Amino acid sequence: MAASLTLLLGNRTMDLAQAQARIGAFLDNHHIGEDAAYTVRLAVEELVTNIIRYGYDDRLDHRIDVSVIVSGAAIELRIEDDGHAFDPAAAPPVVAPASVDNAAEGGRGLMLVREMVGPIDYERANGKNRMTLRITS
Repeated sequence: MAASLTLLLGNRTMDLAQAQARIGAFLDNHHIGEDAAYTVRLAVEELVTNIIRYGYDDRLDHRIDVSVIVSGAAIELRIEDDGHAFDPAAAPPVVAPASVDNAAEGGRGLMLVREMVGPIDYERANGKNRMTLRITS
């Protein structure tokens, strides 16, 4: 039987910190292995941080929905927001710089998430971004 946790976050970093604690406890309660739990927490951190930083042009309150569904060894992570359209699967890969001095900021977290979870399903519907990631524990 599947177990799920759904969180409604504001577009504030303090909401993300509280969500991470609740997600960690949920994964612990369902005996998710360390590697899979780390992957879920990393994906939430990177994707929600990007939404908060780059998804909005205003300072209004926005809602970011995060759901974690555990079914056996499979974990599904769903994130929905009303920010700018952004398909994380279509973002170009970050090219490794020749040196640290030549390194551009940004992009590495998303690249790491894509490498760790595999494909990210994305759709834009009714003015919202919907991402679905699958992790195996």
